[in-house]
Amino acid sequence: MPSKPSSYRFEIPPQGLQELAEVAALADRLSDAQKALNQLVPTAGPEDIRTTIASALAIDPRRADFIVRGLDSLRTLEVATKLPAADLFDAVTESIESIASDDWKDRHLATWKTARDNIISAISRRSNDDVLSVQGKIHELTYLHENVLLNSRLLTELRPIYNSAGDSIVNTVLTTTLLVRYRGHGLRQEMQFEMDLNDISSLRAECERAERKIATAKRMFQQASWNLTIAGLPNQEKAE
Repeated sequence: MPSKPSSYRFEIPPQGLQELAEVAALADRLSDAQKALNQLVPTAGPEDIRTTIASALAIDPRRADFIVRGLDSLRTLEVATKLPAADLFDAVTESIESIASDDWKDRHLATWKTARDNIISAISRRSNDDVLSVQGKIHELTYLHENVLLNSRLLTELRPIYNSAGDSIVNTVLTTTLLVRYRGHGLRQEMQFEMDLNDISSLRAECERAERKIATAKRMFQQASWNLTIAGLPNQEKAE
């Protein structure tokens, strides 16, 4: 246990708490996962990592995702704070005790504390160039932006135009709205843009050009035998 309270307090969102709970639940088997990951090349993609951990621990791939993200978050905090792994664990524990719900603490806190040595060992075993660290750097560079797109939709509407008396429809206008949902400043936000047919054609042309640029980069990197990770491509082996 720490000899004095840590000066660090981490804001851990509900998703992060769930990831840490999964790490704690399987802490005694993290070394098995690490051994399996050591067989992968550093450029292995997210699907390879997920499948490898799920197979090594005989768990659902979704749980494997939580473990990867949980360990990556701990490693990122270790690098950012420069705390030894043991001190980092204690600081995270203090933060959990401060912000986690009573339900989370009733269900997971004892397991988390019991897993202390195994989690510290898992953090300490990682290097700056192992497969999880490389993936962490890729994820950070991909989403290190003020605003990150979550999803978008094009909504088509028909709006009637009435006469001055309002007792007859004299025309109908077809409109298209671009609905953009994004995360900005840590919050889920939404914006809408009215578009006409020319806007839609221009947007389609820009998307097609972006796809051509991605294909060009992929081809040139393959020819040069350089590694390339394309954000959003499920199987990164396609880009190598």
